[in-house]
Amino acid sequence: MAVRRCVPRPLFPPARPISRAGGVKSKNVRVSGPIPAYAEVFTALADPTRRHILEALREQPKTVGELAEGQPVSRPAVSQHLKVLEIARLVGVEPHGNRRLYFIKRDGLDDLRRYLELLVTCLVCLWRCNRAPRERKAEALNA
Repeated sequence: MAVRRCVPRPLFPPARPISRAGGVKSKNVRVSGPIPAYAEVFTALADPTRRHILEALREQPKTVGELAEGQPVSRPAVSQHLKVLEIARLVGVEPHGNRRLYFIKRDGLDDLRRYLELLVTCLVCLWRCNRAPRERKAEALNA
């Protein structure tokens, strides 16, 4: 009986660092294609301040001033963090007169969810492929 081998494929694309302002650094970067959206989500969620901002936006849409009240950083810093979250498609902006309301985009985590499902599928496949030879070896030892 032929054993089907799982062919591992790279799950992580070449890294592309993101600058503090949310733009992409071009110095010494080799990119073979577009950056997957989940990479931007990981980068955006890596900062605790951005995670706190997302938590604050769970309740209701808020302005930069309202978000800055509960943060240990300044209003301009909160604006920069919101820009990174907006690039990662985790938050959206809706203008209301001279104010801008930020809100969570529910579909912003879809790319990350798909990536994690692919990762789990590959890990399960690898586990099954590696388990079969060990089981045959154990059966041979017990026989």
